[in-house]
Amino acid sequence: MPLKVTFELSDRDLKALRKEMRRVSQAAKDKSDKQIISSAKSVLHNMQREKVPQFVAEWLDKVETLIAMLEDTTWRLQKKESDQVRSALCYLSDPQDLIRDDIPGLGLLDDAIAVKLIVRDLRHEIDAYEDFCRFCQ
Repeated sequence: MPLKVTFELSDRDLKALRKEMRRVSQAAKDKSDKQIISSAKSVLHNMQREKVPQFVAEWLDKVETLIAMLEDTTWRLQKKESDQVRSALCYLSDPQDLIRDDIPGLGLLDDAIAVKLIVRDLRHEIDAYEDFCRFCQ
């Protein structure tokens, strides 16, 4: 029987998460987009191979979209949005973030929240990119 758990993150909680995301991103500032994307793809591939919790599986496609937006040479993200995507991908790739990724069942919760936060922030950009991709097909 499934169990639904909901909670609300306060502005203070979100501020702390964004601070941690900046810390992780700052630690990766010397990495190229290719290196960040490669790390994120590796983590994503491992998650797709493993049986991850449903709350994690639900946002994996959005991670793929964020990667595609950063890789796409015909779609140029503004620096601010590009930095946000890099931050989310760096955070996803860091196994020692707020909740260590190797903790069964919960280790990816903060990663899911970080990705959801960036997806929420960039929802208009993501919608425009998905429209752009459909148009280019």
